[in-house]
Amino acid sequence: MSEHVPLPDGRYEAFVIDIDDLDDGSRRLDLTIIAGDHKGEVLTLTTENVEGEFTDLIGMPATIVVAGGRPNVTIDE
Repeated sequence: MSEHVPLPDGRYEAFVIDIDDLDDGSRRLDLTIIAGDHKGEVLTLTTENVEGEFTDLIGMPATIVVAGGRPNVTIDE
């Protein structure tokens, strides 16, 4: 994670607001949490597990699961 937003372990609904392709082949995603106590917070994650074109991913819903203090993101279809 390139920017830390302290989130307790749990499941969070979000949507993608920005994506940057990094030189090492990974992607940096900015996601806004859309429900719950952390609604409106932006979480920035670096991942290698998200595929798709920039224009296809912007605005897509996503699920963030935090377990053991480590977030994992899945783009919902």
